[in-house]
Amino acid sequence: MSNENFPQLREIAGRVIRPDDAEYDKARTVFLGGVDRRPAVIVRVANADDVARGDVFAEFRKREFDHSITNRRRGGTEEP
Repeated sequence: MSNENFPQLREIAGRVIRPDDAEYDKARTVFLGGVDRRPAVIVRVANADDVARGDVFAEFRKREFDHSITNRRRGGTEEP
C-alpha cells in the first residue's frame, strides 16, 4: 500500500507506519497486551487534519475494498 495511491496518506503530517516498517510491531502493541491485531496501517497523527485524513482513508478503504475494516483510535501520550 503506497502513499502515492492514496492522497489522504500522502498528506499526513505525522508518521504513517506499515507492516514492513521496523517500528511496526512496537507501534501495534496495545496497553495490557492481550490483543494481537495487525492493522494495515498505523497513523501517528500530528494534528486534527491528520485525524480527518485518516478517517477519510479508512472510510474509503472500507467502502471500496473491504467492508470488514474498522477504524480504531487510540489517544493519550505516546513515546516518540
